[in-house]
Amino acid sequence: MAEGRQRKRRKRSRTGRTVYTLVTVVVIIAAIILSITLFFRVSEVKVEGCVMCDPAAIEATAGIEKGGNIFTLSKSEISRKIFDAFPWVREINIKRDVPSTVVIKVTECQAIACANSSRGLWIMDENCKLLQTQDEAGAEGLIKILGIDLLQPVAGDTAAFVENSSLKVPYLRSLLTLLKEREMAGGVTYISMLYHTNVEFDYLGRFVVSLGGNVQLEDKIIMLGEVVNNLAPNAEGTIDLSNPAEAHFIPY
Repeated sequence: MAEGRQRKRRKRSRTGRTVYTLVTVVVIIAAIILSITLFFRVSEVKVEGCVMCDPAAIEATAGIEKGGNIFTLSKSEISRKIFDAFPWVREINIKRDVPSTVVIKVTECQAIACANSSRGLWIMDENCKLLQTQDEAGAEGLIKILGIDLLQPVAGDTAAFVENSSLKVPYLRSLLTLLKEREMAGGVTYISMLYHTNVEFDYLGRFVVSLGGNVQLEDKIIMLGEVVNNLAPNAEGTIDLSNPAEAHFIPY
């Protein structure tokens, strides 16, 4: 009999401890939610990294409400709105700097080339993303893309060309990317895309480079650097790289 009463007491004790634990967990969770709701409210939005874009315009487009909860912000939605509105934006990193600051870090595209259209000159990055229209003076120093016209250009879209766009755009994108990565773009003033089977460009003001088709392009660009390094400082001529296995220098 006494044994049964002891078992009941132990059972009630365990039940009491379980209830106490559950109540404690609920209270802690409620306290956390309450503190987040009451104390972590947005009071400041910082926009960093802008050169071409207006930071105030980006902040306005982000639509982050002052006084709103910092943890309930949708980073993906904010990023989408900024990307849609600003063609110059390449990457966005949104950081919650608790307790009350949101930092929007913007990485902008770099204009590297320009091309003509029926509506004027457009500048683009190495991925052939169209950034904006530009006059000749504003496009000075950029690589001029010759032998093509843009088809219905729209800021933020990838360039499309009037002829053979499906072949020329991937070729140009790969070439611009390689020239930028290998820090050779500064030595190029034009690229002729008239024939996608034989793209040409000038280099260092002394050479015309004939690439042939879009085959083993990286190998060809590496070979170009090696050929130039082995030539005399005053050498001028054509460097034929149409054969990826062998380069030919034809002096003027």
